[in-house]
Amino acid sequence: MNALRVAVVALLLAAIVAVAVAFPLVSWIASGAAWSQQHRGAAGALFIAVYVLAALLVVPGSILTLAAGYLFGLPLGVALASVGSVLGAAAAFVVGRFVARDWVARRAAAWPRFGAFFAALQHDSFAIVLLARLSPVIPYNLLNYALALTASRLRDYLLATWIGMLPATVLYVYAGSLAKTITTLASAGGAPSWAAYSLLAMGFAATAALTVLIARRATRLLRERLAAETPAPADWPRETSAGNGIAVVIPVLGDAGELDALIERLTMQQPEEIIVVSGSANTEVVAICDRRACEYVEASANRGVQLDAGARRATAAVLWFVHADAEPPNDALAVITATIRDGAESGCFRFAFQGPATWFKRLLAQLVALRIRCGGMVYGDQGIFARREVYFAAGGFTEWPLFEEVRLVRGLRARGTFRAVPRALGVATRRWERDGWLKRTLHNRWLALRFALGGRPEALAASYRALLPSDAEHEQ
Repeated sequence: MNALRVAVVALLLAAIVAVAVAFPLVSWIASGAAWSQQHRGAAGALFIAVYVLAALLVVPGSILTLAAGYLFGLPLGVALASVGSVLGAAAAFVVGRFVARDWVARRAAAWPRFGAFFAALQHDSFAIVLLARLSPVIPYNLLNYALALTASRLRDYLLATWIGMLPATVLYVYAGSLAKTITTLASAGGAPSWAAYSLLAMGFAATAALTVLIARRATRLLRERLAAETPAPADWPRETSAGNGIAVVIPVLGDAGELDALIERLTMQQPEEIIVVSGSANTEVVAICDRRACEYVEASANRGVQLDAGARRATAAVLWFVHADAEPPNDALAVITATIRDGAESGCFRFAFQGPATWFKRLLAQLVALRIRCGGMVYGDQGIFARREVYFAAGGFTEWPLFEEVRLVRGLRARGTFRAVPRALGVATRRWERDGWLKRTLHNRWLALRFALGGRPEALAASYRALLPSDAEHEQ
């Protein structure tokens, strides 16, 4: 909220008063107001439903918030507008994250500061959302959808939205109730009560001044945070090589047999680099890397940490992250090269299970493909690849013990150049066969739902290991 927006509010207030006094519309408004007074519950529910629909359709919420003040008065109007704005923001957030992700990503990519905004959210989601709501830098409806692309948790998002929207909500509702009071006084006839008008005007001015001060302070803090988070190539540990090759990054913790078979398969495709990142000292893995002329790196036993360590070690122009037990197609590197040359900056392979085809394998693979087409998450077992500079700009893998790829994938998709290629990458079936296909599938979806609703990765990882004790040890 800045001085210009306050001026807009004042103009809208004047327009409402003028229309209400000069045209027969006043009788219709009076009838609506009377009905809302007589049917508080129904009127409030209808108002909230309309607010949610308006948020989904990107209709400015300021008009509805003014209407809340006119129809319901200051206390109830603030409550209804707050509920409506928060539920509308939640609806747009869900639609943007799971239904219209690609559409939102294309529009977010046009905002040059979105990368910095995205990076800032990784460090303090609640504070950044709160500052963005208090500041007029990004309009309410656009911010609803833009935040759906980020790793912001729904819980933090809703609480910060409610608190951050309160100052503007109070101002707009106050303006609406002020318009109602003025029209009531004007229609009553008699000499105007200048004392009453002056008191109302002073109350509005004080509310507007406080809102402007809060908004200016929030805008300054938000800009400082975004400036501090702007990605800088100078932060990268190694410079990109002059070639256009591909670095394959493979995290391992054991998996020596699968690793050897994978490297043999990859070597025939002649990548520029193969970097194996082990989560523990492993002489067998070291021997494989020496024999296959791969680079060996050690990191803590955390897949996100390992993958990021490999990315920082690589110098090739394109990074490809492959699990040790994966079965990539024989032309995988050629497919990645063609996809990048065709204009994509990042992408993934189609999900498919290894081994003999069964109806259940095919069904699960088709459901994964449908989820991704509808904007659902892409996970690490689908062989994510990206230009090196784009990987770092998108935030890279996190240190989370679960869902370590979520921030990266959202950052890549937010750029609008992420592409899922039709070639399949075989995913190992041993976890599903060991734990049961239905149990493993349902538990994975339950964890994903909890994470989307704001669950902490650490708590989810503990739940994961408790329900599936066979995964107590980290598996790559």
